[in-house]
Amino acid sequence: MSEAKKKARRILRGRLKRMTDAQIFQQSYAACLKLCDTESWLQAQTVMLYLAMPREADPLVAMIEGLRMNKTVCVPRIVNESRSLEAVRLETLNCKMTVDDYGIREPVGATVTDLADLDLIIVPGLGFSEEGRRLGRGGGFYDKLLSRSECKPIRCGFGFNQQILVDLPVEDHDQPLDLLVTDRQVFRFNR
Repeated sequence: MSEAKKKARRILRGRLKRMTDAQIFQQSYAACLKLCDTESWLQAQTVMLYLAMPREADPLVAMIEGLRMNKTVCVPRIVNESRSLEAVRLETLNCKMTVDDYGIREPVGATVTDLADLDLIIVPGLGFSEEGRRLGRGGGFYDKLLSRSECKPIRCGFGFNQQILVDLPVEDHDQPLDLLVTDRQVFRFNR
């Protein structure tokens, strides 16, 4: 990992740490409203979101709206052997959950969805740029997923305005975004 990425992650973790729980809730809600108003969301039939970790923008309201609209709603599950992600269907928010080795919640007994069926993927990040780049937490799971040839959904970063960094360090393997939705704005990129 480059020194520039380490420094950027330190800065971004500090910004997130300074946010109150109320700010996280309010800004997540605002970002969900913006996301659910995008053409990409409205047209998508199969969407992949994520179950938020602490101090992370939470797409829960969009997840609820997706289920209400009868979209196929998926969440990521880590395949430990290959250290990769797969999309599993979330039938209801009341399902039994387990926590994997990385502290990420996932539904128990969920059905795997073919990556080729995804229309839209909501991607978390530690930081984002106004040019459509994303800095993850360092595991490379989403970059690996998005680089797979069968995975061709619209890629939408999801976060807080505080996570936008002007000089975000990127490397060749870092996958670009098509959209970025924050609590304040929607950015569209030509990838």
